[in-house]
Amino acid sequence: MEKERQHRRDAEIENALLSAMKTHSDVLLRTKCDVILRLALHNLGKWSEEADYALCNSGDEEPETWKFYGVLRQLIRDGYAEGAGDLNLPAGPRYTECRITAKGLERLESE
Repeated sequence: MEKERQHRRDAEIENALLSAMKTHSDVLLRTKCDVILRLALHNLGKWSEEADYALCNSGDEEPETWKFYGVLRQLIRDGYAEGAGDLNLPAGPRYTECRITAKGLERLESE
């Protein structure tokens, strides 16, 4: 039961992140990850001053922001998005970039 609820929560975060990337896909080649995370957090009602602080730093200062950043990095590993910068350590969200891929657009449209 808990595992299923966590899976649904991750899918909700994934869709919010993909939607945020789609919003910025016509404007720039890649967008800073902090911009995408900020939009996704806001759209899911998870925005806070603590989240803003975390996005301006390493990202791990606030648990919800760190969770979203981890999901974003997984979307990149799974090919739903492309990333730039050090996403393995990872560097703070303001130092990394992402954009949605065709595979990510297909997934978003199939939901």
